[in-house]
Amino acid sequence: MENKDKTILIIDDSPSHRLLLKTYLKGFNILEAENGIEALKVLEDNKVDLIVCDFEMPEMNGPEFVNEIEKVESYRKIPFIMCSANKIDSKYLKNFEKNRVITEWIEKSIKSNELKRIVYNILDA
Repeated sequence: MENKDKTILIIDDSPSHRLLLKTYLKGFNILEAENGIEALKVLEDNKVDLIVCDFEMPEMNGPEFVNEIEKVESYRKIPFIMCSANKIDSKYLKNFEKNRVITEWIEKSIKSNELKRIVYNILDA
């Protein structure tokens, strides 16, 4: 299904995981960044409908990126999926639940159809 009118920013330091997510989300307009610093530059120049962000990255990780986008009103409105290869400690999750930016948490091992369901529900695509 084509959804080229919806743009998703994938932020992950792993080229193979970015490729996997692009494959899962084929049909959407996809932008990429290797870390939060690059992602902030992408956001400056593009309208983004959804962010899918890795938790652990060099230079600026997912939580640091969330702290930066919280500072910009228009960025706070973008739905945000945080993903991690590791199980996130429930105490840590509770701290982030207060954060308005993060819409959904997923594990990197998520199946294609489950990710698509989440994305379509968030974007009403």
